[in-house]
Amino acid sequence: MKTIIPVLFISALAALAQVNPIVRSPPMPSAMDGLGDDEAQRYYYVTHTKYMDPLREIDGVTNLVTDHWMQFSGTVLQVHPGEGVRMDGTYFCPADTTGESRYTGEFFVSGFPYEVAENDEIGTGLQIFRAMKGDIYDYKTIGGSTRSLHQLVYGTPVKLPPPPPPTAEEIEAVRQRAEQKKTAALAAALKYNKDQADKGDAYGELRMGERYRDGDGVDKDLAKAKDYLQKSADQGDLTASNELANLPAK
Repeated sequence: MKTIIPVLFISALAALAQVNPIVRSPPMPSAMDGLGDDEAQRYYYVTHTKYMDPLREIDGVTNLVTDHWMQFSGTVLQVHPGEGVRMDGTYFCPADTTGESRYTGEFFVSGFPYEVAENDEIGTGLQIFRAMKGDIYDYKTIGGSTRSLHQLVYGTPVKLPPPPPPTAEEIEAVRQRAEQKKTAALAAALKYNKDQADKGDAYGELRMGERYRDGDGVDKDLAKAKDYLQKSADQGDLTASNELANLPAK
């Protein structure tokens, strides 16, 4: 009995050594692959930045906010009820490539429409605030003296009008584009499974076997389905083994 156990153990190890390893597909490529930390951060910033209130009414005229307006950010020093906010920060004109429009220090934003309090930060995150350059703003301090500050005029935000309902032609065009995208996606998935199966990938062979069994993207062919499932099962894929056993004869 003492000599039988080692022989059985060695035989079992030899059998395990003959099992073919399962070849798995590489991960699908990501749109963010190849981007360094700095590039990924810039990509996130660009895709998540929100430009606040693109339409403003000033002196009865509706204006579209552009790069020629002043972009501002900073800390709220004081709220002037009914007038605006006094800030310590920076503003500049994005269209100015010389940098001459940049100002850093105290300034006043008249008509700022959002509720803020002292020491709140404005425009330092993903929300971009812009306002029109205005005249000098004068106000009296608690001590009775007068101070003059550069002023930015925010204006009254104007809600965008609702878009008109789509026409029948537009709806059909959207449907066709969606159908084309769906067809392209299905073709890409089929090509990916086929390419992986041709490389001997067990999962790719499993998927091609299922496709030929069900007629999914290819003409139904049980003989090809059996061939692919058998190849996958020979590599140890249990799902392929089970589906092979349940594969209909015709």
